[in-house]
Amino acid sequence: MKLSLKKAAVTAFFAFIGITGLLTLTVNSVSVAKDTYIAVRDTVSAGSGMNDIMKGVVRGAENGFSSNLFGQNSFIDIYGLVEKAAGRRYILDADSSYNIIKDDSGKLHFLSFREDNSAAVDEIAAMNETLKKNGIDFLYVQTPIKYIKGFTKIDPSLTDYSNENSDKIVARLRESGVNVFDLRNLLDDDRIDKGTLFYDTDHHWRIETAFWGAGRTAEKIKTLFGRDMDPEGFYTDFGNYRSETYEDSFLGSQGRRVGRYFAGTDDFTLVTPDFDTDYEVTVKKKDSVDTFEGDFSQAVIRRDILEDKDIFTNRYVSYFGADYPEVIINNKAAENDLKLLIVKDSFGIPFSAFMSLMASETRMLDMRYYKDGTAEEYALEYRPDIVLYVFRSIRTIE
Repeated sequence: MKLSLKKAAVTAFFAFIGITGLLTLTVNSVSVAKDTYIAVRDTVSAGSGMNDIMKGVVRGAENGFSSNLFGQNSFIDIYGLVEKAAGRRYILDADSSYNIIKDDSGKLHFLSFREDNSAAVDEIAAMNETLKKNGIDFLYVQTPIKYIKGFTKIDPSLTDYSNENSDKIVARLRESGVNVFDLRNLLDDDRIDKGTLFYDTDHHWRIETAFWGAGRTAEKIKTLFGRDMDPEGFYTDFGNYRSETYEDSFLGSQGRRVGRYFAGTDDFTLVTPDFDTDYEVTVKKKDSVDTFEGDFSQAVIRRDILEDKDIFTNRYVSYFGADYPEVIINNKAAENDLKLLIVKDSFGIPFSAFMSLMASETRMLDMRYYKDGTAEEYALEYRPDIVLYVFRSIRTIE
C-alpha cells in the first residue's frame, strides 16, 4: 500500500511537471521564443565557435523557459507562504547574491558579502584626473543603503557587508582625490525617518528618497563647483510636486523572489512636477531608439507599468521604463544651459529624472549595458559640465 502511494505521488509529480511544461510551451510560446533569442544573442558573439554557439543556445533555451514558466508567480507565492509559516527569516537563493534576509522590522534585504572593488575604484580615480584636466567637474555620489548602520537589526548569526564595502570605496576614492558625496552621512542631520527610506520588499530607495537625494546633490554641486542649479529653491521644494500613491501595488526585487505573502507588498508613490515642463527623452536600447515628447509625465513616466495589474510588475522603473545603455533627456524649459552626465546603476533612475529638471540636458549612462566605449571616452566626446557617478555599489559597473 505504501509503495503504491509512493508511486502515485511520483506519477502525480511528473504529470504536474509535464503539464506545466506543456502549458508553458503553448500559452507562453511567443515569450519563450523571444527570451530565448535574446539570451542566445547576448551570449554568443560573432566570433564564437560551434561549441560556444551550442552552449549559448542551451543557456538561452533554459532562460527563455524558466522566465516564462506557466504559473511561475503562483509557485513563488506558495514557496514564500510556506517559508513564512515555518518562521524562516533567511532564504537561500540559487544565486547567493540574492539570498533574502527579513530584518526585525519585516523589511527584506539581499545579504551582501565582502567585495574587492579596487579595480573599479582605480578606474574612477583615473577618469576623475582626466576630466579635471579637461575642465569637467566630477562627483561620486554614494546613495543610502537599505541595511542602515545602527538601525537595521538582523539575526546576529548573519553579517551584512554592504556598508563595509561602500565605506572602503568612499575611503579609497577620497584618498585618490575624488570628490565624494556620501548621502548616508546626512540621514541623522536631516532627521529622516530611517524606516521610510526604502521599500519593504525592494532594495531601491523610495521615489521620495531619490527626490531628497537629488536635492541634496544639487546643494553639494553648488558648494563644490559654484554651479547653482536651483537658485530660487523651486525645483528642490517637494511642495511643488504632486504625489499619486498606488496602495499595495508594488512587490519589489526582493519580494519577487519570495512572493507577496512572505513580507507583504508596498505602496508605490509616483512623484511628478506640479508645474509646466517641456521634455524630449531619447532612449537608446541595444537594437532600437525610442523618443518621447511632452511634459515630464508624458516623456519620462511609463503609465502602462503603473497600470499593470500584475503585482510582480516592477513599478520602480515607471520612470523611463527600465535600465538602458543610454538615455538623453532634453529639458526644453530649462532655466540654464547646464549639461549633466550621470553614470549610474538602477538607483540613478528616479534620481536622474529629478536632476534633469535643473539642467538643460541630462544623459544617463549605464555601463552594465553600454558597450560602445568607456565612460571616460563618452564624457570626453560629450563634454558635459558635470559628471556624476551615482551608485549603491560600484560592483554593478564591473
